[in-house]
Amino acid sequence: METSRDGTATPPEHPAYGVYLTEDAIRFIVSKCLPAPPSNVTIECLHHDKSWNNRIYFVQTSTAPSAPRYVLKLAGRPFRPAEIENEVASLLLLGQLCPSIPTPRVIAWSPDGQSIQQASVGLARPIEIMRKDIPSGWILMTRLEGEALEPSTATPEERDAIAKQLAEIVLTWRRNIPRSRYCGNLHFRSAADATAPISVAYQPGHGLPSLQVHGVLEIGSQSSDPLDTTLSFWKHRLAFAVDTLATSSYLAPNRQNGRLQRLRKFIDLNLPNLLHNDLGAFVFSHTDLSPRNVLVGGSPLRIVGIVDFEYSGFFPALQEFMGKSVVSLEEDDEGWPVDMFTTILQKLAESTDDGGLSGQSPSTREWKLTQTLMRLETYIAPWWLSAGSDGLDAALQDAREKVDRCLASLQSVSTYFRSVTL
Repeated sequence: METSRDGTATPPEHPAYGVYLTEDAIRFIVSKCLPAPPSNVTIECLHHDKSWNNRIYFVQTSTAPSAPRYVLKLAGRPFRPAEIENEVASLLLLGQLCPSIPTPRVIAWSPDGQSIQQASVGLARPIEIMRKDIPSGWILMTRLEGEALEPSTATPEERDAIAKQLAEIVLTWRRNIPRSRYCGNLHFRSAADATAPISVAYQPGHGLPSLQVHGVLEIGSQSSDPLDTTLSFWKHRLAFAVDTLATSSYLAPNRQNGRLQRLRKFIDLNLPNLLHNDLGAFVFSHTDLSPRNVLVGGSPLRIVGIVDFEYSGFFPALQEFMGKSVVSLEEDDEGWPVDMFTTILQKLAESTDDGGLSGQSPSTREWKLTQTLMRLETYIAPWWLSAGSDGLDAALQDAREKVDRCLASLQSVSTYFRSVTL
């Protein structure tokens, strides 16, 4: 079991390096969160290759075949209490409004490792704990049956069926979860947040407060102002990437030749010509619907679970499909094969109430524009690089070239639309 005290079983660059729980700490958490303290707890640690951002433990409290199984998800190094809260809020929301979608059920969580919130009592009675061997936040939830989808092992018929099932799942949460006036991730709204923007007009239940939509956790930044248009959303994302480029020493080569100034000029002058500034109606999105987060089982193969909602929230409709793992046109370990991705898009395009995706395909202007903006943001400050990364010089040169190509493409489109408007 991968629970070495110094984390040597996990590579140093992994977000979960040095992040672990002792068996005693896990038993302590389980005893505090489940209805009856378990007398026979078995623990298995998921290998780090199977979970990039977190440390995952599988927990059983009985060897009986019908006994429930649990997942204890321990936040990796980059994670803050807000990520824990966002995933918990998203799962509670889905459980209430989309009960037909198989998602984990939250038992309890800790935003910081030093207090426990139980879903059955909401935020009213946190349990304070004083233990130095619980270093970060965690979520205890039910474990779903099934295994992560591996498209290469499925038959063509199964691939087609799974793609259609996934499209229907996306349609279900877009139909059942009201759209948000604001863009961003989810937070529990407390009495102290009385003046903060709120756009979810219902309660998650169990005595929990209503939900606040604000900020973008995915890029590690909270906007000081509400993001209420697609333009403000992209301005925030791109400005954060440019600020990272301006302040990170290892990215210095990519600031040369006036690139930093050109990027800032693009955000201020060109971006408004490309995007509408009207008030948005943002849809609920998972944002990381890659095969590894789709659990399948049975014969023939079918979807039995959707997991990892840590970055879910309310975003522009096309944002759901802009992750590398989803828009990839190559078959690889992470992405969707072309046939499955095409089927997903076709199924969504057939619907008339799909939350803004009807008629949107990779050939439309909006799709290409969003994909180019996402590529621009990604390569302005590549998140996977750091000082000392293998092949850093070559990777930075590749990023520079991609940024320059994206800028040239977007600026030419911006100039055209500005001339048409004028």
